[in-house]
Amino acid sequence: ASPRVIDVGCGSGRAALALAARGAKVTAVDPDASMLEQLRAALAGQPDAVREAVAVADATRAEELCKGLPPEAVGTLDAVCAFQAAHWFSPLDGFLRECKALLRPGGLLALAWNDRRLEEEWVVELEGLIEKHNPEYNRAVKQNDGWDTLVASTGLFVKESPASLLEFTHEVRYSDAEGLVALLDTYSYVRRALSEEQRSELHEEARELVRTHFGGESFSMPYVTKLFLLRAVNE
Repeated sequence: ASPRVIDVGCGSGRAALALAARGAKVTAVDPDASMLEQLRAALAGQPDAVREAVAVADATRAEELCKGLPPEAVGTLDAVCAFQAAHWFSPLDGFLRECKALLRPGGLLALAWNDRRLEEEWVVELEGLIEKHNPEYNRAVKQNDGWDTLVASTGLFVKESPASLLEFTHEVRYSDAEGLVALLDTYSYVRRALSEEQRSELHEEARELVRTHFGGESFSMPYVTKLFLLRAVNE
């Protein structure tokens, strides 16, 4: 049988579509209606099997994660996924209790983030620019380490064996500085935290950073995807 999965904070649905393409039955939930509209639009162009495998619902609180699920499915799901999303749920223990309630005994909790890799000088300098304009931002916060230990400390989940952390390195290529500027405006700690004037200053400094390091050449942003895997504790 197809594994039953809920994708929490699904955004535009990239993970939900990938999971469905691999045979999962996915319920995709997100509090942002505009993100769900993007997912529905993306679904329209998918093969029938993928469209039929994805159900879309909204959830603004952890207690609403079961929206879109038939009542008999609660407590029977094979996996709960939260990609680039788990840090938005507060308090965390409430979110984790709801995740556990959705899962079958021993069901999988998968949490993942894309972190910028800081071994390249220009990326470190970019982090410094963001910190300069937004003192509330700290590059260490975006290095998502230790989530498996944090979640396991609640007693609701245990670390997956033999590995509770999987890492995958990859890069995103940009043809010019405008790609980086557009990327910066997708970050909540830029888009929501800075004034229009501050954002404009950051944009220009980012352009200068790219000119200094790459001239007019294309360049890549290096990432590491960190996937944390845990299992619901049997009771």
